[in-house]
Amino acid sequence: DAAIAGNVLAPSTVLVDGTTYYATQMINGCSSLNRLAVSVSINTIPPAPIGTASQEFCNSATIANLVVTGTTLKYYDNALSSNQLSNTTVLINGSTYFVSQSNAGCESSNRLAITAIVNSIIPPTGNTIQNFCFAATVNDLNAVGSSITWYSSASGGTPLLGTTALSNGTYYASQTINGCESINRLAVTVSVTILNATVTQTGITLTSAQSGVNYAWLDCNNGNQPISGINGQSFIPTLNGSYALEISLNNCSATSTCFQISTVSLDELKFNTLTVQPNPTNGILKVIISKPTSAIIMSSNGLEIERIKLNDETLLDTSNYALGIYYIRTDDGYVTKFIKN
Repeated sequence: DAAIAGNVLAPSTVLVDGTTYYATQMINGCSSLNRLAVSVSINTIPPAPIGTASQEFCNSATIANLVVTGTTLKYYDNALSSNQLSNTTVLINGSTYFVSQSNAGCESSNRLAITAIVNSIIPPTGNTIQNFCFAATVNDLNAVGSSITWYSSASGGTPLLGTTALSNGTYYASQTINGCESINRLAVTVSVTILNATVTQTGITLTSAQSGVNYAWLDCNNGNQPISGINGQSFIPTLNGSYALEISLNNCSATSTCFQISTVSLDELKFNTLTVQPNPTNGILKVIISKPTSAIIMSSNGLEIERIKLNDETLLDTSNYALGIYYIRTDDGYVTKFIKN
């Protein structure tokens, strides 16, 4: 207990904080004259660190995400284990983790227990293909879930406003539950089809303003029943009546107003000024007209076959035509028909 002389201390002597102790060594019966001075500092073992006993996270988290107040924190998988966990250890929902703190090299004997609640949010559900027959917006999209948010990308990105106009493509929906948004998103393929059912009338010929769709010409005087075999963009009635057009595409349809045709017999008088022979034909057809003009060849269902120029007597090769009824309609309104057999 002193640098010189003093009392020899028993090994069981309790050390006192802030006290200096002195050590000699003995070799061959001789004790060292000088003594080693050792200053003792006794630190109090710290208590367990402070933190919330139950901590919630969205989708995934690691030890580093736990919120704990203390110094030199160490995490373990149980209250007594010496198996220290790294900060990158992934938290498991419902599992309890234990954390100590150290002060001046002294680790707390008690540990704070923290139960991790990891909320894994699944994406919403819904139809993965959604078709619209009008100018739709994000508000028109459907998904089943809580607090749905729509995006234009599968991950990241900025939420879309409900008033954003939809176009053909893919949109993505997340849902949020208890403040947690799903990482994965529902992908929805969108098709927007806007149809124009406008019909123009030239003489007795009715023509749809929209191409590339499915056509069905309707008999308005017969409960809008479709006229069998007439499915072209243009329609030349053979009887007076009231007719309309229904167009369809991608499960969308639109119907025009009815057009009253009452001049079929008058237009047929023009057949005498535009003649063809032989009729029926199975090959070369002679088309005779009084003055040069251009004309179109149309099938009976209104499809345009080809455009030709006429001058007095013109030879038309129909050998590649399918069997059936055809119309020749000149630019100045003359019409005749022939049969390919």
